[in-house]
Amino acid sequence: MKAINYSRVFAAIIFCFILVICHNGYAQTVDLTLLKPEIKYQTEKKDQEPKLKKSKVSTLEKQMQEINLKLQKVTRQVIIVGAVLFVILFGLGYHIYRSKQRFRQQLKLQQAVINTKNRSLLTLIKEKDGLLIEKEWLMKEIHHRVKNNLQIMISLLNTQLAYLDNDAAYNAVKESQQRMQSISLVHQKLYQSENLALVNLQAYVNDLIGYLSDSFDSTSRITFETDVAAIELDVTTSVPIGLILNEAITNAIKYAFPQNAHGTISISLQLLTTGMYELKIHDNGIKDVAVADITGSKTLGMNLMKGLSKQLNGKLTVENNEGITITLKFADYKLLKAV
Repeated sequence: MKAINYSRVFAAIIFCFILVICHNGYAQTVDLTLLKPEIKYQTEKKDQEPKLKKSKVSTLEKQMQEINLKLQKVTRQVIIVGAVLFVILFGLGYHIYRSKQRFRQQLKLQQAVINTKNRSLLTLIKEKDGLLIEKEWLMKEIHHRVKNNLQIMISLLNTQLAYLDNDAAYNAVKESQQRMQSISLVHQKLYQSENLALVNLQAYVNDLIGYLSDSFDSTSRITFETDVAAIELDVTTSVPIGLILNEAITNAIKYAFPQNAHGTISISLQLLTTGMYELKIHDNGIKDVAVADITGSKTLGMNLMKGLSKQLNGKLTVENNEGITITLKFADYKLLKAV
């Protein structure tokens, strides 16, 4: 019984083994049948991979070639543009350099011309300064000689006075002396001052008053009051002003205070407007003198004042205002033209 059982078991095992083998073989057969398309696809895929790789490589190579061509084109363009820019910049730089060179050359030439002109100007200025110094010296010498010549004439007239017995002749010579002295004082002020063209009227009037007061020995009885502005006039105006002052002051000293009476003579010279002046000589002497008698007189002194006022294009008036007042309004036409 046991042998039969073992043989059955063994037979069952063998049968099972055969079944397993058969099953595996069938499974494999089934699997192979199912996998054939996949295997074929994979095989074809593997066969096509080299071709795809070659195609990709070829495409990449073409792209690389195109990129290289573009890079070469861009490089050429950059080189061309760079070359053009370099040429332009070089040209501009050269042009600027040449312009600077020409500018420097022109500056050097201009500087040379300026230096030459400066040297010429310095030479002219030195010559001008020398001429001005010489002219100033000559003007001083002229005024000095005129003053000396007038003093010589005054001295000659003074000598002549010693030989005159006629009172009229004596007075005439004496008046001529005083007129010459008034002119001499103008030239004295000119050569003594720094400005040889203008006379300081303040100093001139004071000197003329001092001379006339001493000449008539009237210092103790006649007082002089002056109100003279800081005015400077040229010699062509100062000489007539000096002569008019001399005549007016002389007449006031001689005739306004008879019998050695005491009194005051006032002298005023003021600037009215630019270039316009007013000269006044007033005395507080005789109050009842008719103005017509003075203006209508044919004396040399009165005629001289009228003529000199016309020479100055001025207006001369005589009034009796608690004493005789002589007024002269005149203009400095050189100053008016300058303004």
